[in-house]
Amino acid sequence: RNLYIFVIYIPPKTTTDTYEKLFFAFESMYVIYDSDIVVVGDFNLPNYINNTTLTEQSPLHLLNNFINFYDFHQYNNILNHNNRILDLVLSNVRCSVFHSSDVLLPEDPHHPALLIDFFVPNNVKRIRTQLSSNINFRKANFPALYHG
Repeated sequence: RNLYIFVIYIPPKTTTDTYEKLFFAFESMYVIYDSDIVVVGDFNLPNYINNTTLTEQSPLHLLNNFINFYDFHQYNNILNHNNRILDLVLSNVRCSVFHSSDVLLPEDPHHPALLIDFFVPNNVKRIRTQLSSNINFRKANFPALYHG
């Protein structure tokens, strides 16, 4: 099995349409089906902890559909200073999430520093990195190409 790790940031006050496009993009990636997946990030859904206000096309409803589609669990239970969870840890592999005291920068009260441990089975394929060359079109002499 492959392991895919995604990090997401969704700005505050993002429209429902944008959430819908994001989750549709995930569902369109057939290559990640039958894989181990970890999705972490700031979804900026302050009502997630008490998702009682689900309407048919709310971002919370779309998030719950996304979680169910991939059989994810939400593993982060660390509340911020407003007793909310903005940073979600979604996965179909077993995870443990802790509040980290070892931080590089001053902690943002909206986003507690997290330490995430997840179980990686031995049968996960390791990706070998290969050097590749990139073409830099900015260095091309376009006038010479057009008038050559």
